[in-house]
Amino acid sequence: MYLNELDHFVKEELRCRAYVRYADDFVLFADDKERLWAWRQRMADRLASLRLVLHADKTVVSRARDGLKFLGFKLYPSARRMLRESVRRFRRRVLHYRDQVRQRLIPPTRLTQAMRAWIAHSRYANSEGLRRRLFRELFGPRHGICPRRPKAASAAGAAVVTLLRSKSTRGQSP
Repeated sequence: MYLNELDHFVKEELRCRAYVRYADDFVLFADDKERLWAWRQRMADRLASLRLVLHADKTVVSRARDGLKFLGFKLYPSARRMLRESVRRFRRRVLHYRDQVRQRLIPPTRLTQAMRAWIAHSRYANSEGLRRRLFRELFGPRHGICPRRPKAASAAGAAVVTLLRSKSTRGQSP
């Protein structure tokens, strides 16, 4: 509700017709760079009245065809890609959780939840090949985690838990 005032400002005072906000991340679209630069300054002033500031490194004015980083994706007019940083963070988190599951420090459901969340997020991108390659690297060629046609979420989660339990009982080191 805190940024509701910003939403009204952008739509009613700036009259931006193409505005998207998710939590504290937002994007404005216009055909004119000068207009965007002016809006940026007016938004910075309005946010200052709320004791907020625009992030200097993340506030950019650019062409849509050059791609736009937003919510873990690189958005293009005709495609959505996962950001490399997002994929790296997920990979590190899965490896960490996988090792903890093998050592029986956390329940397998913790890993399953993290994987389900990332799979759901990554499906908004053009990422089927990325998901297949990543899960093959993390769990081997017969992982069964990322089928071509999505199965019910509970079935996919059960496959992950079964795979991890069978690997951990073989005595393999991480």
